Amino acid sequence: MHEHAIEHDPHNADHGNKTPAFIASVLAIFMALISLGGHRSHTAAILLQAKATDQWAYYQSSRIKLSAQEDIAELMAEMMVQLAGREGNQGTVRASAYEEKVKNKIKKYQDKSAEIRVEAEGLESGVHLAEKKANYFDIGEIFLEVAIVLCSMTFLTRRDFFWKCAVVSGGIGVGVAALSFMVAH
Repeated sequence: MHEHAIEHDPHNADHGNKTPAFIASVLAIFMALISLGGHRSHTAAILLQAKATDQWAYYQSSRIKLSAQEDIAELMAEMMVQLAGREGNQGTVRASAYEEKVKNKIKKYQDKSAEIRVEAEGLESGVHLAEKKANYFDIGEIFLEVAIVLCSMTFLTRRDFFWKCAVVSGGIGVGVAALSFMVAH
């Protein structure tokens, strides 16, 4: 009976806390969703960065192979001159065949390196995009955290000004986080 009397007492200070409490609950839900979006974006950036790093390592190995084949081609040119002097036409034919094989490998590694580089640069572009999206989520989350603190200030000070500011801060937070969905894919 006593609880019922307090609940309906128009002078009860807690009666006016329903609106800020509801707003704080809604803000907390938005903050949880935006926080999740931020975590997912950060994870995507990390995974893409790992793939890009792997791709750049693959690119480097391809370039090393290319460099080795170019060195071999230079040596073959020198050997052709020497073999032509010693073995005549037969040495030149053998050296030419091997040189052609090396030139084909050089072409293969040049083409492969170019493909790998394009893929690595694409992955890095994805990293930057994911980081940009994560930044919008993070900034939105900050505004929502401030909004929840402002709602708490309403309970402490019993002033409506704070929960009204919380609504504004929360709206900004949701708006900024929504911008993450507008980042170009």
